[in-house]
Amino acid sequence: TRPGQENLNITIVDGFCGGGRFSSAGNTVDGSPLAILHAVQRALQTLNHNRQKPVTISAEYHFVDSHPAAIDQLRSILVSEGFGSEIDNTILLHTSEFVKVYPKIRQRIEARTRRGVGRSIFFLDQKGYKRVPFEIIRDILGSFTASEVLLTFATDFLLTHMTTDQPFLKAVAPIGLTPTTLKHWIEEKGQPGWRYLVQRGLKDHIQRASGAPFIS
Repeated sequence: TRPGQENLNITIVDGFCGGGRFSSAGNTVDGSPLAILHAVQRALQTLNHNRQKPVTISAEYHFVDSHPAAIDQLRSILVSEGFGSEIDNTILLHTSEFVKVYPKIRQRIEARTRRGVGRSIFFLDQKGYKRVPFEIIRDILGSFTASEVLLTFATDFLLTHMTTDQPFLKAVAPIGLTPTTLKHWIEEKGQPGWRYLVQRGLKDHIQRASGAPFIS
């Protein structure tokens, strides 16, 4: 926050939110929606530690999943965790694919923030590498100067199975990989350190194709 700032306005989007909890090694683990909500609560406590005039966080959350059962479970868990009153107010649940609901979320960000700023964080934990077209990331970063995207990308899976067959070319079209690039990478296979070199090339491609000024 800036000195003297009294309110932090932010939109947090979880594009593949799941059902709110999952099993891991026999244990029940909180999923990303609860992790996000609790992280904001902790951030507010940290911001106001030893501060005479408290800062408020005006956060709006969008939790998106294409599976109705996942959204139903998440709704139930949010109610049980004490977030029920925020559902349909500051917490918006979307039974949809992220790419289909993004325009609506974009409008919400524009409406609640100064145009061109749109302080927002997008958690895009896709399963694979093709469920988030880079044109959407370009739009997020190009439209809102205070936005950040955390993207999961199955790099090893893509490199292991890449070909120049038409079905694969169609699958990677949304992320901007061309037959020429893929052919070059495939020719590198078997060379010493090829996987590292191609991963570096893919990283550079992701930055160019997404329009991200910074990437890590």
